[in-house]
Amino acid sequence: MVKSITPVQSAPIDLGAYDNATNEFRQLESDLQRQCLEISAEMPPLHVEIVKDAHSAVKLADVAKKHNIHRTTVTRALSSPKAQQLMALLTATSVLVSGMTNANIQYELWRIFQDNRDDDPRTAIAAISEINRMRQHDELMASRTRGGDALVNIVINSELLPRTVLDM
Repeated sequence: MVKSITPVQSAPIDLGAYDNATNEFRQLESDLQRQCLEISAEMPPLHVEIVKDAHSAVKLADVAKKHNIHRTTVTRALSSPKAQQLMALLTATSVLVSGMTNANIQYELWRIFQDNRDDDPRTAIAAISEINRMRQHDELMASRTRGGDALVNIVINSELLPRTVLDM
């Protein structure tokens, strides 16, 4: 049985007043998913499944076996212009969902810090703490892939974080 392509659903982030960038992010994600659906509607359902399997890094021989077709049929289906468009859109959606989410959250946290650093220092400190935690985690993961220990630099009162009432 061949299924149609379904859009990827990601959990919404409730940021209240800080939702402008998230709306732009969600709009881009929605546009990519809509384009995926439009292209997949123009393709045979089997070809859509082949592209989805190939995008999921399934070997071509395994894709052929899964769908009970010859490997050259898989190769031919993947080489069509529509299949290549769909593959590019699926890749762009994956990159957007997995790669931009972290950067988007850090941007929103920075905006929360900027808006609250004078009126609500506790919220500002919590936002900066979360940004630092995310960056330390990213550095730790990067160092593990390099095979070394993570080097953590802590910079206090740099030009990005001017002295405030809390620093006195």
